[in-house]
Amino acid sequence: MSKAQGQAVGTGAGVPVTIITPTVGRVVWFTPHPEQDNRFDKTQPLAAIVAYVWHNRMVNLTVVEQDGISHAATSVYLVQPDETAPWRAAFCTWMPYQVGQAERTQRAEAALGQSRGVGQAQATAGGEFARKT
Repeated sequence: MSKAQGQAVGTGAGVPVTIITPTVGRVVWFTPHPEQDNRFDKTQPLAAIVAYVWHNRMVNLTVVEQDGISHAATSVYLVQPDETAPWRAAFCTWMPYQVGQAERTQRAEAALGQSRGVGQAQATAGGEFARKT
């Protein structure tokens, strides 16, 4: 069984991560069905490229097997950060780097939103940002 199966896949850093929107061409990690392709090392995911996006949690992939040969995988469940991977099914996940980037972006946007809120509060209270009429 793959490390990710039946476990939360996200970083678990306590920061809720918004859904990472899949787009064609992005790289993900693919975990085949546990009873499929027993010839491969199950301790590592397979590299895959998003070929088509059904929605934020389902994609079609071009999967590169460990011997370098590629094949298609259609209607694959895309596990979003901090979601639990399906236990007995093929799925794909974002790479840890991509999850980290999404978390950093979310924190930066939240900090920017808070600083904007401070400026708006000062403007409303007649602070230095108040519009002069």
